[in-house]
Amino acid sequence: VPQLHEIQCTGGEPFISEQFIKLLKYIIETGHAGHIELEITTNGTKFVADVMELLTHFKHTRFLISIDGSGSAYDYIRAPYTYKLLLQRLQFLNEYIESGKISASVEIPVLAMVYNLFSISQLEHDIKDSLRVAQTDAGQFVQITPMLNEGEDRLLIKWLPKEILIEALHDYMQIDNQHRLSGKDSYNFDWIRMLISYIRDDVDEHIAATKHRELKNYTLLMDKILNRDYHDFLHPHIADFLDTIESDL
Repeated sequence: VPQLHEIQCTGGEPFISEQFIKLLKYIIETGHAGHIELEITTNGTKFVADVMELLTHFKHTRFLISIDGSGSAYDYIRAPYTYKLLLQRLQFLNEYIESGKISASVEIPVLAMVYNLFSISQLEHDIKDSLRVAQTDAGQFVQITPMLNEGEDRLLIKWLPKEILIEALHDYMQIDNQHRLSGKDSYNFDWIRMLISYIRDDVDEHIAATKHRELKNYTLLMDKILNRDYHDFLHPHIADFLDTIESDL
């Protein structure tokens, strides 16, 4: 600890790790927190007083807050957490940064997937309202990347029908035009370029049909486990698409 300059912690969720909290407390108790910076990947739901007070002792904290969509899409993906709770926690974090109690910077990485394709654009407004002190251009602040997790490829947006991807691209291009008209940089240019590439790419129809069936099976199974219905959470374009897929369940 005396020689440390930075600690990086990912998850699971670091703030529910007893070992991580124990480490932070040890560093504080031994008087070394002042020369150590933290980089923490978190889902943002554990920004409570006990956690924030620990972070006040450290030189600087860089938060990478993983947020998958907004509104009901977030509720669907991140159950049992809710979007309302997340925004409350972010506002609490904002108070600590704004008051100067902690030195911190924030980045919002977003995994784009079938479920949240039409809900990401709302993040810019909601997050900036909650994290006023962290306001930057949305293209830098909210970083959208396609989901590439091994074993989760049924959720990849590239398998969606072209007409749905075109609808999503149209929505994001409108936001981009608004940014340009107001003198801001492009809204997540890499994300827009990725959508365009998916629209242009030829997809094997047999593979796509298999992925669609896997997606429908997975969706229905998780709905049954969590006692919910995707129609109540997902954008109508996505819900209507799921309705067209035959399930094995």
